[in-house]
Amino acid sequence: MKKNSFLIVVLVAFATNTYSQSTFQIALGAANVDVPYGTVIAPDGSFVFGGDTFRGSNYSLYANKLSVNGALVWSKTYTSGSSLRSAGVKNINTGGFALVGTRISGAEDMYLAKINNAGSLMWAKTYGSAGSEVAYDILNTADNGFVIVGETNVQSGSNNIDMAIVKTDATGAIQWINSYAQTGSRSEGLYNAIQLADGTYTATGYMDNIDGTYAIAVLHIAADGSLLWFKKYEVTNFQFSFGKSLVSTSDGGYMLTGSISNGSSKKVYNMRLTSVGDVVYIKSYGTQLESDGNQIIKTANGNFLIAGSDFAGPTTSTFNETLLTLNGNGDLLELNSYGGITNDDVNSGGVAQTFDGGFVFSGQTQSFGAGVSDFLVTRVDAAKNSGLGCNLMSPTYTTTTQNTTVTNTPITTFAFGTTTDVTSLTTEAIASTTVTVACQQVPIVLALQNIILSAKVLDKTSVSLLATIENTNSQAAKYVFESSTTGINFKTIQTFENTSTDKINVTDNYPAQGVNYYRVKCLDGTGRSLYSNIIAIKLDERKSYLTFTNGNLILNGTNAVVQISVPNNSKTNLLVYNSYGAVVYSSTLTQANSSHIIPTSKFAAGSYRVVLFNNNTIQSKNSFIIQ
Repeated sequence: MKKNSFLIVVLVAFATNTYSQSTFQIALGAANVDVPYGTVIAPDGSFVFGGDTFRGSNYSLYANKLSVNGALVWSKTYTSGSSLRSAGVKNINTGGFALVGTRISGAEDMYLAKINNAGSLMWAKTYGSAGSEVAYDILNTADNGFVIVGETNVQSGSNNIDMAIVKTDATGAIQWINSYAQTGSRSEGLYNAIQLADGTYTATGYMDNIDGTYAIAVLHIAADGSLLWFKKYEVTNFQFSFGKSLVSTSDGGYMLTGSISNGSSKKVYNMRLTSVGDVVYIKSYGTQLESDGNQIIKTANGNFLIAGSDFAGPTTSTFNETLLTLNGNGDLLELNSYGGITNDDVNSGGVAQTFDGGFVFSGQTQSFGAGVSDFLVTRVDAAKNSGLGCNLMSPTYTTTTQNTTVTNTPITTFAFGTTTDVTSLTTEAIASTTVTVACQQVPIVLALQNIILSAKVLDKTSVSLLATIENTNSQAAKYVFESSTTGINFKTIQTFENTSTDKINVTDNYPAQGVNYYRVKCLDGTGRSLYSNIIAIKLDERKSYLTFTNGNLILNGTNAVVQISVPNNSKTNLLVYNSYGAVVYSSTLTQANSSHIIPTSKFAAGSYRVVLFNNNTIQSKNSFIIQ
C-alpha cells in the first residue's frame, strides 16, 4: 500500500496559564487540498477532526485524532472508487465516531461511516434514490441511531431541490427517509439539526424563493419524521439569508446563527426563537466588509459562542477565524479573531468547549501548512487566549437589530430512498511529520487616517513626539509610538487606545546616543495598520550614560566593567536589579568620566538590569545575563 506523507505544522509551542490550560495552533494537511468539517472532544479529552482531502482525481474522507496537548495520535483517510466529500464528524454514544458526507459517482448519495477510537472502519453505508442526495450534518440520537440532514431532488425533479432527512438505527439501517418540499420555491436544504428532550427534531437551513431571494428555514418534525411546523424568515433589506446552526435554550426555544447579505454587505446574525418558532429578536454583527457565522454552541457559563469568519484580516482581501461570545439577549460580550496573512475560517461544526472551560476549533487555512489549504486547529483557554504571537486584534463589530417577516409555509412530505452497504472502502494510516514555524503578521498601509509626526529634543536628555491625526472620526483602535536606532527594527514606546483627540504627545525619556528614528502605527481594530512619516533625531550628548567596556552582555564568572559618563559635580547613582526587581548592587558616582567595576562574578545566574539615576531621573539603562 502506498503511503501518503502528511505534514503537521505546529505554529506555536504550548503555553500554560494559571489554570494549567494547554493552548496550541496546528496546521494539519498534505501537499494538496484538505478541508475540515467537524470538531469533537472524545471522552478521554482528546480531539477528533473530520474533513476531506483531495489527491489524484478524487476526494477522500480524512480524520485526525490529537491528544489534549496537540500531539498527533492517528491520521487516516477513507477512500472509495469515487469522490467522498465530508460534512462532519460526531461522537457516538456507544463509542467511536460517525463520519458523514456525500459520495459522488454520477449521481450523489448521502454517506455514513462508523469508525472506532483507533480510526478503524467498522461499517459504511450510502443512502439515496434515483436522484441526488447531499448530506450536510449528522447527529447521534437518544436511541443510539443517527439523523442525517441535507437535500434531495427526488420529489421535485432535477430542477428543484428539497430538504431531506434520513433516520437510521445504531447499525445504519434505515428507519425512515423523508423529503420536505415547499410549493412556490426553487429549492430548500437543511444544514444542521438537533434533537429535543421530547424526542422531536428541529433543523435549520435555507429556502430559495421564486424571485431569487433566500430565506432562513426552520423545520420541526416528530420522532417519526412527520411534520409539526415549518417557517421561513426573511430579513428586511437582506435578500440572502441562511440558517447554518441552532441550539436549544433553557426556555424550550432556539438560538440560530448563519449569514445575511444584501449583495454589498454580509453579516453574521443571531436569532432567538420561541418553542413554536416566533421571533424574540434577530441581531446582526459585523464590519463593513463580510462576516459569517457557521456554528453556535452553548457554553458552560450559560452564554453562547458563534464560530465563523470575518473578511477584514491583515489585508482587505483575506478571511480570519472569529469567535463571538453572546449572552441570552444577543448582546455581544466578546469578539476574538485568529489567523494569518491569507484566508482562514472556521467551517461548519468546527468548535467545541473543552473540559477545562476553554475551546478548540478547526478551520480551513491558506496562511499556514503544506498544501493549497489545510486544517487549522486552534485550542484556546477560557479567556479565548491562544498563547500565540499570531493572534489578530479583535475586529470592530457593529451590532444591529434587524426586522424579519415570518411565514408559516405549507410543506409536502415524501418518503423515499434505499440504503446500500459500502464494501469498497479502503482505510489508510498516514505517515505524518511535524515542523515548528513562527507565526508572522505582515502590516500593510491602508488609507485609514493621515498621521503627521513631529519631534524635538528636550534638554538633550529626552525627545518629545507629537502626532497630529486627521480623520479622527475613523475607527482607530490603537496608536503605537515606536522607536529604532537602525530605522528598521522598531520597538514600542507607548500605546494609546480608543482616543478621539487629534493630537497625541509622547516623551521618549531614554533615547540612545546617536540617531533615533520614530514613527506612529495606527491600528483600525481589524488588524490593519497605517504608519506615519518617520522622524530622525540625533543626540550627541547625554547627561549620563554607561557602556560595557568589553561589549559583551553575556558574562561567565567575570566582573562587568562599565564606562560611565556623568556631569561634573553631580550625584549619580548606579543600581543593579535582578529579574525579580530587587536591588543586588548600588554605588554613588561623582567622577565625570570613569570606569566602574560591577562585581558580577558574585551574582547568581540570571538576567540583570543596570540603571543610572541622576537627580532622581533615569538617565541610562542596560541589561546583561550571567550564565
